[in-house]
Amino acid sequence: MWSFSVLCVEIQKQLGYAGFYSPDSVIQNTSPMSPSKKASFESSKELKRVFNEHFEIWRRKQRRSLPDLAERCGVSPAYLAHIGRYGRIPSRPVLILLALNFELKDMSSFLAAAGIRDPWPYDPVMRLSEDTAQDSKLLSIRLDMDGFTDAIRGMIRSEIRQRSIHDLLGKRPLRIGFNKTQTWMFDPSAPGAKGFFVEFCDMLGVSLQQEIEGVPMGFGDYARKLASGEIDFFGPIMSAPHSSTGVLFTQPLYKLGVSAVFRTRQTAELENLPAPEDIEELAQGKYQIAVVRNSLPHLLANTRLNRSDSSLIICESDEEAFDRVILKGIMKPAHIFVCNAPMAKEFAVTHLKQVKLLFGTRETLLDLADNSIAVRPDWPEVVPVINEAMKFIVSRGGFRERMKKTISKDLSELMEY
Repeated sequence: MWSFSVLCVEIQKQLGYAGFYSPDSVIQNTSPMSPSKKASFESSKELKRVFNEHFEIWRRKQRRSLPDLAERCGVSPAYLAHIGRYGRIPSRPVLILLALNFELKDMSSFLAAAGIRDPWPYDPVMRLSEDTAQDSKLLSIRLDMDGFTDAIRGMIRSEIRQRSIHDLLGKRPLRIGFNKTQTWMFDPSAPGAKGFFVEFCDMLGVSLQQEIEGVPMGFGDYARKLASGEIDFFGPIMSAPHSSTGVLFTQPLYKLGVSAVFRTRQTAELENLPAPEDIEELAQGKYQIAVVRNSLPHLLANTRLNRSDSSLIICESDEEAFDRVILKGIMKPAHIFVCNAPMAKEFAVTHLKQVKLLFGTRETLLDLADNSIAVRPDWPEVVPVINEAMKFIVSRGGFRERMKKTISKDLSELMEY
């Protein structure tokens, strides 16, 4: 599919106009010309009125700004600002793209305001008199441009119209990756995928009128699978909106505490240090800290603990990170693994002799983070739709009551819903 920059250049070639800006050569100064300076371009008061009228309709409908429109037309924002303020008459390629973006059914008044009386290339029907001599090359360009303009119009309209989830999926089901590292949201004793989050996804499917296909999986590979389209959603997950993965996140379903486990089994590869008592001590100490790549604890370590990636032990899975704090003789052992609070608490209980729980009460949590559904990065238009469906389910579907029955009392102290 052609990009808008290619389309702009192609129109320029077809119409033979110079001085047409491509997005790569856009003027960066967006301030309109000072009124004290004399305009060096042709202008039209009528074009100024018509442009501002249609731009205001476009702006409200699309919820976009002048720089957005300028980018779509391949010119600088200042170029379009001159039209709105002084009635600057732009080149014909810019008029074509403005008219197409404004989705004008009748372009005659817009063109007339720019002083253009020749209906070509806007009139799809060409009537040539038999006795009129026409240059064959010019005629070919004109006929090509009629189809070319229609193609651009269709492309712009398809881009402007928000794609629905049904458009994106076609006839296939919505594939949701179930984050089984959050074991309290699933029933480990049941065959296949069972539990509260699975029930929630079934309700989401009913709300969206879409079939759901569940894919039980761990955390480590979720971002790659979302980016490649192997799955469409993944959850529940502590949202990390500034992650380099580009993954999108819905509104939170609930909040989840962040805690840590501390190695109590000494190893020669690590300095023997006491367990930190608060986040300031954790940030200032010489602790080797393990986190799972692109997780919220990873972001937390980069920001609140002021640790660069080179000073962290970045793991690809929770299992790998746990090994870093319990095994002796392992490469890159860690003093501490930062993770979600229920997981840390469960791990500390099952490995009582190797680790101890840190920041494991409501008062000492490192953070209380949003837990959301991750959405593939190329589906931004889907996020508001999912948010609305989630609001309906949470408000009408007995969500909190079901959560209370699912989550044990000791774990509920580490959450907020």
